[in-house]
Amino acid sequence: LRHEARLSCVHLKLSPGLGFSHPAGAVQHQPRMETLGEELAVFKGGDGSRDWNYPFELCGTLYRSALIREVVSQIKSSGGVEGGLSHPNRLEVAGNTVYSRALGEQAGASSSR
Repeated sequence: LRHEARLSCVHLKLSPGLGFSHPAGAVQHQPRMETLGEELAVFKGGDGSRDWNYPFELCGTLYRSALIREVVSQIKSSGGVEGGLSHPNRLEVAGNTVYSRALGEQAGASSSR
């Protein structure tokens, strides 16, 4: 993230070839990717489905700290503790709402290992 300003996050659990979503029990559409060095595949957020279109999650994704501060600030201002900060699942739902708006045109990256 430090060396690639266009990336908003790195998803450590996603990798090229991940075509089935186990939580959904269904096939998922993988976004178009380009490689970044030997270890990362870069994709535009919102171009995939299921796991590939769940940008804010608490299980193995690295985010820019400024973005997380903004997401938490917006969650606090729109309901805070009762809304999105009282439970990890609620945080993911609220975070996805806020993060998707903030994401705009930034790209995500996934580990190819």
